Amino acid sequence: MSWNYRVIRHHDPMPAGGTEERLTIHEVYYEKGKVTLWAEAPTHPLGSGAGALLELHEDFELMIEALGKPILNAADLPR
Repeated sequence: MSWNYRVIRHHDPMPAGGTEERLTIHEVYYEKGKVTLWAEAPTHPLGSGAGALLELHEDFELMIEALGKPILNAADLPR
């Protein structure tokens, strides 16, 4: 199993009707190149311990890579 960060498009219902598009970054997991699992809660960059700043920088870099990949639609992903 492999994983990366991906931008996921959500369509949130509006009180007056219709939907509003929202883009967030999530952890996405793959088996044989196919999405099999994703974290429904958006993620945030994190660094901890003695190398916290370096880890934080690396996490941001991985998230920036996600911006260059096709956007996934939440409605098309496995629950």
